[in-house]
Amino acid sequence: MRPTSSLFLAVPQPADHLPEALLSLIQELTAVMTEENALLAAGLPTAVAGTADRKVELSDRFDHLWSSYAGRCRLTLVTDQDTAHRLIQAVTALRKVATENVGRLDAALAASRRRIDTAMTALRGDVAPSRGYGTTGAVSLVARLPVATTIL
Repeated sequence: MRPTSSLFLAVPQPADHLPEALLSLIQELTAVMTEENALLAAGLPTAVAGTADRKVELSDRFDHLWSSYAGRCRLTLVTDQDTAHRLIQAVTALRKVATENVGRLDAALAASRRRIDTAMTALRGDVAPSRGYGTTGAVSLVARLPVATTIL
């Protein structure tokens, strides 16, 4: 379980404000993911985006609000059709952005894996011919030849 802010936990919100608090968190999380998607689309690595901590914080706050107060506000959500409609729209928008976010994060991870594989292949190629002695103790032909240099 991730730590949550003690300040947040110390200030409970009345149940009648829960739908607005949930809506605000959903909208903020949507905005953070939209920003991250734009950065990932531009080719920036996830570490540069710097949004992971904020996403975790917002998700934790949402989980806390929902688990602590959801039972008390069900009637508010059901009887206030406008609020219910806004929450449904916000969750729909969040799902769309989150689906895009997962795809972009998967693509970024795949690109990182390809870069690592390319670097490892290059390292293996540099290391292999530099062996000096074979199993019999003889110096290999590659090790005996002078290093080629090109003069322009």
